[in-house]
Amino acid sequence: MSHECDDALEMMYLYIDGELTQDTAETIRFHLEDCPPCGEAFSFEERLKLVVRTRLQEEVPAELMFRLHSIIRSERNPD
Repeated sequence: MSHECDDALEMMYLYIDGELTQDTAETIRFHLEDCPPCGEAFSFEERLKLVVRTRLQEEVPAELMFRLHSIIRSERNPD
């Protein structure tokens, strides 16, 4: 795996979310077009994000939200 692959994979979610500068996004896009393994990884992550977003439109049970918040708090403030 090349340095360009590492960069592309590290910035993949920023790229998917449109949070990169135009120049950086273009560099990543060119790499994804020219590198089949990275392009496949991008396609998978893009589809996964779409599935997650679709599923999250459903109502989340309050108990689950409470448990998730508790876990996040404990990770942020380990005692």
